[in-house]
Amino acid sequence: MNRLAELKTKVAEAAGRRSVYEAQKAEALDNRKEAMRQKRLCEAAMTIVTTVGESLQQRISARLSSVASHALRSVFPDPYRVVIEFTPTARGTIDATIQFERSGQRFKPVLPSGQLLAGGGPVEVAAWGLRVALWGQLRPRPRPIMLMDEPFRFLQEDLHPVAGEVLREIAEQAGVQFIMVTHSQKLAEAADNVVEVGR
Repeated sequence: MNRLAELKTKVAEAAGRRSVYEAQKAEALDNRKEAMRQKRLCEAAMTIVTTVGESLQQRISARLSSVASHALRSVFPDPYRVVIEFTPTARGTIDATIQFERSGQRFKPVLPSGQLLAGGGPVEVAAWGLRVALWGQLRPRPRPIMLMDEPFRFLQEDLHPVAGEVLREIAEQAGVQFIMVTHSQKLAEAADNVVEVGR
């Protein structure tokens, strides 16, 4: 009789363990379903963030390229076009590549060594246009002021009147007020107000 009671006890214990295991299995399945739902939500959120990020990058790239290219077009008769591309890196960051383009050919205007491939004038005008455009994107209210020390010093002096007109146009376009220190009389002629400081 003891043997039969022992067997009944073991069967009851096994049945109890089985129901515990089934409850744990059901809980694990529910947890798995919830984890899969959370994963789908995260993937959807990442898709939205990626899409918005790419759209923002395209808009920023177009805006910066447009203003810098406009500056070059306004100063030079056969200008380069500025092209900015954003590319993801293996580190999980985004790199921006700035290139000049003319006649379908693209190249970096400045090598890592500092050598200028497009000449100092075009590089300076494009760099200035990029700074203004970027600052215009980030600008606070009220209208920001940009202080420039000897702008366009590498630009041929006969192009300074054109550069002055570019300053006026981009000031209106980007909503920026420029204050510049310059020895160039031709560049100063484009200013609304001129304050001469004695030496």
